[in-house]
Amino acid sequence: MLGGSGAPLTPKRPWSVVEPKVGGRVHLRSMALDCPLSTTASSSPSESRSIVPMAAVLKARLKRFSESPPRNLGSHAGQLGKRSRTHPSTAGHSCEGSALDGIDQLQTRMSALRSDVKKLREAEKAKASAHSLIKDLESQVRTLREEADELKEERDGLLEEAVELKEERDAARAECNVETASGDKLKKQLNTTKKQLENALSGSTCFHASDCCEWQYQINGGWSSFGADAMERVQGAYMELLCDGDKNVVEIASGGMVRKLDFKAMEQEALSTRNRRKIRLKLHVPSLWCKPVYQLVDQRNELYEKNVSADIHDAMLRFMSQSARDGSDSHPSSECPAVCRLEIKTIWRVENFRLWQEYRHRIRRLQESNGMQVLSPISPRLGSMSPKLESELKILSGPEHIFEHVSERWLFHGTSYENAGKIAMGGFDNRLSRRDMYGAGTYFTSQSCKAHQYTCDNHRGGGCKCPVMRTMILARVALGDPYYTRRTLQETARRPPDRENGNGHYDSVIANPGWMQNHKRQHQDHQELVIFDKGQAYPAYVIEYTVA
Repeated sequence: MLGGSGAPLTPKRPWSVVEPKVGGRVHLRSMALDCPLSTTASSSPSESRSIVPMAAVLKARLKRFSESPPRNLGSHAGQLGKRSRTHPSTAGHSCEGSALDGIDQLQTRMSALRSDVKKLREAEKAKASAHSLIKDLESQVRTLREEADELKEERDGLLEEAVELKEERDAARAECNVETASGDKLKKQLNTTKKQLENALSGSTCFHASDCCEWQYQINGGWSSFGADAMERVQGAYMELLCDGDKNVVEIASGGMVRKLDFKAMEQEALSTRNRRKIRLKLHVPSLWCKPVYQLVDQRNELYEKNVSADIHDAMLRFMSQSARDGSDSHPSSECPAVCRLEIKTIWRVENFRLWQEYRHRIRRLQESNGMQVLSPISPRLGSMSPKLESELKILSGPEHIFEHVSERWLFHGTSYENAGKIAMGGFDNRLSRRDMYGAGTYFTSQSCKAHQYTCDNHRGGGCKCPVMRTMILARVALGDPYYTRRTLQETARRPPDRENGNGHYDSVIANPGWMQNHKRQHQDHQELVIFDKGQAYPAYVIEYTVA
């Protein structure tokens, strides 16, 4: 188609360009783009038909991208219009090609933008997952910190136990090196002995840590003993409390650790860790004893327990009456029917903690002196050692075992009421004993009728039937390695005879019934047992009785 001047007409077609607007909405802006439909007036119908579909396609593409085109779409359209005006001969084809190229570029950029948006969304999801993971990790960190605090407390406890174990190890090493003890330790032992003597003279039985007492602390639901050094210091502080009576809280140092002890609350506190634990004083005394610990450790004159059970009363009656010697055809005078018809008036159980300590200490020394030597059983088993009285002996001794490793036996000792009180207070003192056929020691017997001979002041040495109150002691005696004699010994002998192998002397003397050399009648009627160390016997019971 030609214009009036003969020049070809170049129709203008509107193109829509989308520009962004605030709020996410878009609007279309119309612009004129010079795009010739034909280069000449004589364009063929085929060319017209090819251009029209292209324009339709182009219009469809522009409409599809009009929803969210890029910002610079207007610049692309301006370039297309300029190119069509610059090259009018190829206006149709160049306009179509430029538009297609621009659309392809827009598609590429839109694809890139969609890819970026997808990545941003994935990044947002990853960020949310990271936040959740961080919260989980923070929770785990808090849990780990709590566990670390608990482990720290356990570590502190283990460190304290390690220090106490170190104290015990050091104490064990010190005991293995007794010969290398310093002069200061010897001086301390002398001062301790001096204080014990002063307490004994004043009637007090204050004691020091020994085989019979043990300071313990509570740990893991049980009780564990202090080391030797710590135990000695705790005991010393406790003794000061008993003497002064106004200082319940003290501080002691041992094994590199400082402890604060509260004897009123019976607690200890390690000043380094501030850990508190219960403490107690455990006394190794016969289970039948009923006096509380605080009375035993500061014991003065309360040495007896009169309220024994009926079982003990009945067992003692059988024990005394059935342990008497039976008469024989050759020695009818040895029969003692009086003891078989005795009547027990009072039984006192002696609970003297100081004497019990001395007895236990002597037992340990006997065991050490005899070493690994296996002692032979005491023979023959007469009177109180008879198998027929084992059930009665179990009632009198309680559930604890007899110290068989030192040949401990329950034996009788006849005396007066006044002497029985002195023995219960200070023990059997052989220095005050009478001299007799087997040395100047303390005499015991397994047969109650022999002890009965020394219970009457008017007929000492004879089994009389005077209607007077009599006193007999049932004692625990550690015989150790005894010397069985078949002859009388020097009356002035202060210790048992020497052993044949030259390894020290025996621990006691036993004179069994039968022929006896140098005896005034050449015969021993009863079984007598003699000790020469007061620590080898403990007065367990004092019995007051009469005979019919």
